[in-house]
Amino acid sequence: MAPRKAKRGAKRASRQRGAGEKQAKDRSWDVQTEGATGLLPDGLLLEVLAYLDESELLLARAVCRRWRALAMSPAAWAERGLNVGLGPEGCRLASPGLVRAVLRQAPCLGRLYIGEGHWPLVQHEPMRLAVSDSVGLQLDEGTARRGADILRRQVELGARPKNIEVAICMPFCVWDLRRMLEAINDCQPETLTFVANFESDYGLRLPHKEPLKTGARPSLKKLTFLRDFQYHGQQGPLATWPHPTLRFLIASHAATLEDVRLYVDNASRFEVPRMPSSLLMGCVRLRMLCCSALADMPALLMHCPALEELALDAQDTDAGRTTRFFREASQLRRLAVRGHARWDVAPHTEDTLAFLEALASTGRSRLTSLSFSVPDAPPPAFWGRLVGVIGRLKHLEDVDTDPVPPPRRVRVQRGPPPAVFLRALAAPAMRTLQLDCVLPCGAACTALFLEELRRLMAANAELHVAGLAARCVCGPPSAAPLSMAACPWWRRRAPPSLCAVATLEFFNVYGHAQGDCKWHNTGPGPWIRVVQWD
Repeated sequence: MAPRKAKRGAKRASRQRGAGEKQAKDRSWDVQTEGATGLLPDGLLLEVLAYLDESELLLARAVCRRWRALAMSPAAWAERGLNVGLGPEGCRLASPGLVRAVLRQAPCLGRLYIGEGHWPLVQHEPMRLAVSDSVGLQLDEGTARRGADILRRQVELGARPKNIEVAICMPFCVWDLRRMLEAINDCQPETLTFVANFESDYGLRLPHKEPLKTGARPSLKKLTFLRDFQYHGQQGPLATWPHPTLRFLIASHAATLEDVRLYVDNASRFEVPRMPSSLLMGCVRLRMLCCSALADMPALLMHCPALEELALDAQDTDAGRTTRFFREASQLRRLAVRGHARWDVAPHTEDTLAFLEALASTGRSRLTSLSFSVPDAPPPAFWGRLVGVIGRLKHLEDVDTDPVPPPRRVRVQRGPPPAVFLRALAAPAMRTLQLDCVLPCGAACTALFLEELRRLMAANAELHVAGLAARCVCGPPSAAPLSMAACPWWRRRAPPSLCAVATLEFFNVYGHAQGDCKWHNTGPGPWIRVVQWD
């Protein structure tokens, strides 16, 4: 018995020595780490940890006790985001293990985006994260309830995401949609982007349904609403526009809305009725409006007295009423008249010119920024009338010859603008000019165009000219794609009116110091080629 007891005692002593050595080694590692980083205050060490990605930050917990405390602190995660399958970057970064680890262990997040098809990764994970900045959700009829629960959880955690982006595709379960709208209001965001791709929303219009709750305080400052008419129910799209969701959101936040952007993606070419201006009743703070022409445009100024910026789709307008609106809209500072939204739709040139002439005819216009659509082959009278309009807008500073946003800017004017138009822009108040044009084959026309730009720069040294130039390449027709590495969106939407082989490039022309011009910081993009003329 004695030898056996002695043997067990020796083993116990050996295990105790091993444990003691391990604890001493751990303490030594902590001391060494603290010695290396002990001179840095927590604020600077957090800046060092900010260079780690989410997986590395979770691994940093094992370094030492201090690193663990900082790595799991809200300050280390407040500026970070989790993108689960939303966009190309989200699809690349959506590692199931990392997603689950962040959802379970991170104390908070700055941004959370969950894309369609990736909900199984988060469907059964507890949502303990408070999101402070942005929440983006792509939902369908099977995930709308889970999306509403995520937003309601933010309210329970005391978080108030400033920006919410929701895209819902064909939700047959109407109650889930109602829960989503109420959850959005409870979060009290400042910015909301809502994409409605519904096949049926009949339940929202049933009279026996209980009304949506609007108990939350108005909070929205910017509302972007996209209605997709690709799908429609048995009654067609006419019965659901303006959409009840849009009516509910505007009515709930009319007191705080400052920026409203309404888009219609009418891929099926339905006849969409014009919205009434009474939809914006009560929006007394509204400063920016982007929409198609309303049914009663003159009443818009009565409902929105603070309106300063207007982006108007000139297709299918009541030209008479819209012209009367522009005669009374002397308070507008920024105006964009979009004569087209796609390259296969001809711009409404005559209506656009009538609107601009009505605005300039009062002599009281304070307009500083003007965007308008130029047809492919404008008649000489077009440029003459346009020069007359610009000459009467004394406060004009910025001109853009195509107001369609860059992701959809696929119509490029064939040929540079004439010299009479460029010379009209030599006014001292002018600061920026955006041109999109096709320079024809041959160097003679290009040289004349550049010479006119030189004269324009000499007349107004503060002017900055930027744009997109498409240069046709001479040669037989070819099936080769357009060469535009800097413009991937053009490769998808190349207009057939261009040569089969062409090159596109952004250009910047200026003669002033870079620090004195806003476009050097907010120009068409970081890929532009900047040329300075002496």
